[in-house]
Amino acid sequence: MFERFKDRLPFRYWDPDVLRDYCEYGLLPIVNGEEYVLACPPVIEADLYTGSTDFEANIYPETATIQIPVYVMRSGKILERPRLERPATNLCMSPTAPDLASVSHMGQIFTCLIIHTLFPWNRPLWSLDMCRIFWQLIQHKTKVRVNNQ
Repeated sequence: MFERFKDRLPFRYWDPDVLRDYCEYGLLPIVNGEEYVLACPPVIEADLYTGSTDFEANIYPETATIQIPVYVMRSGKILERPRLERPATNLCMSPTAPDLASVSHMGQIFTCLIIHTLFPWNRPLWSLDMCRIFWQLIQHKTKVRVNNQ
């Protein structure tokens, strides 16, 4: 399965170890052993993306009440349509609104222009390093502007 997925989108950008884990733990073989289904029921998997653009999914009112530092990591590849009108089907584009962190008075956004929205799967160690940096910033109550790369 790894061999079949490794050159297909979006998997070809994933870290090989992450893709191997996905193939081993994220998918289950169906009866014939030739095909696979998501270990997470497909209706739930799909709802995570399609439901994110529903009117009820608008988190803006709640973000303004957050009283702790917030660091939002997002891809710099932006979907062109307004956040509540766009389909959540292009996983190379960030579904995160560019101004999300600015709604909280303690929010900051980190935008990486060179990767798409699946960066935790593409660059897991880099993602972990960024989480460590953000955690250190929170511990020191430091507000910095982190930009790109």
